[in-house]
Amino acid sequence: PVARVGAAGGIVGGSVGNSLLGFVSASFMPPSYAISATSYGGSLHLWSSSAPCSPPPPLALSFSPLPGCTGHFRGVTCVSWSPCGSYLLSCSEDHTTRMWSPTRGGRWLEVGRPQVHGYAVSAVCCVGDGGERRHRFVSGADEKQLRVFDAPKATLKTLKRLTPYEAGDEDDEEGRAERAFLPSLGLSNKAGDGQVEDEVEEDVELTKAGDEGGGVLSERDLGVASLWPETGKLYGHDSEILSLASTAQSLERSSPNIVVVSACKARDAKDAALRLWRVGVGVCLKVLDGGHKSSVTCLSFDPTGTVLVSSGKDRRVCVWSVDADCVDEAENKSKLESATDSAHKRILWGLSFCNTKEPTFVSGSRDMTAKVWRVNADFSLSNLHSVKFESSVTACAFALPHNPLLCAVGLEDGGLKLISFNEDFSSHEEVLSIEGAHVATVKKVAWRPGGDEMVLASCGLDHAVKVNRITSI
Repeated sequence: PVARVGAAGGIVGGSVGNSLLGFVSASFMPPSYAISATSYGGSLHLWSSSAPCSPPPPLALSFSPLPGCTGHFRGVTCVSWSPCGSYLLSCSEDHTTRMWSPTRGGRWLEVGRPQVHGYAVSAVCCVGDGGERRHRFVSGADEKQLRVFDAPKATLKTLKRLTPYEAGDEDDEEGRAERAFLPSLGLSNKAGDGQVEDEVEEDVELTKAGDEGGGVLSERDLGVASLWPETGKLYGHDSEILSLASTAQSLERSSPNIVVVSACKARDAKDAALRLWRVGVGVCLKVLDGGHKSSVTCLSFDPTGTVLVSSGKDRRVCVWSVDADCVDEAENKSKLESATDSAHKRILWGLSFCNTKEPTFVSGSRDMTAKVWRVNADFSLSNLHSVKFESSVTACAFALPHNPLLCAVGLEDGGLKLISFNEDFSSHEEVLSIEGAHVATVKKVAWRPGGDEMVLASCGLDHAVKVNRITSI
């Protein structure tokens, strides 16, 4: 052979979700000896060569990696913004969690692949700021535990170089690993400060390729050099994780401590119990039981972070009071306050609080309706308004804090709609409809926190993550 291009593994054993199982096809790209190849994991790899593609062939060739087309290659299940709004995380059935950010030129790119897992990842939520360390997230997959990740120094440097948004200061780098690696036959990313010496020279070349591509990282950079170290696991559920929510983006959070709530697949009341976590100290604050009898598919905190609503397959909407401070489970005052049966005719897929004086939230269901509910002083619910759609409602989110009366709705047919309510929620107006925003079911919608622009992220089973800038309503 005159050249060897690519490597099936990565740093210290490589990553299962990158290209550990090798390449399945490759071809030259004339007029030079440039090569494109697809890996078993669905990624596209590109290499360039300066030699012209003409006879006679050279006796030796050298290749450099090029930025390729990136993105998920199976259904995307969840998206979550960082509290500072500088980047977006997405997770997928392709076993990865990916990070997206705009460059200073306005292009949205995949700038990291924090988690490469052995299971389909079903939920992700950012938990930085407040009582938690910045640039931290929790993910749940088709396994029984939650995993906690902290950004390495390499990721913070990439964000500072690429993004126009505030990504952090020098204090954020204190105590962080330089980067992470995934051991052979392992599922937990490890801090890699002193364990990647053999790869240093090659990674310098990869970083240069990213710089020459205007900040676009090569596929190998993303799959190997952009992992986040796993800093903890949260145990307690007896089945696969299904949904997550946190108070990180609660605008008027009454406690400095950020809490995360999780739910798993369930066939009985025991497994349907929610778990409330303080991620920074790795403690389960409370097991929230007695509310549901089957899988909980959607969760939402109010703007103060003291009220939680949950629902799912049993069509029951439960309202919980949340104590974010007491770490003693026996003394924690979080509890079920009310439960409303048959809130919809079919399973609920979405819940979202809005930023109004009275606690108000929207619910979306397979029965093709979205309903607006008011949480009364005694925690009972009053149905204020209903909106009928032509397809099942699979995701919903109010536009906090830009327009508290504007709600984004994702549909099973792939459409996105923006619904504006009047102040007492007695009527509504459809202000924008994006037909075919996705070509399969929309799984999640999320508004970017902070900033002057209204930016809406969505993901779906069509393998796509989309970011829309709403310029006028």
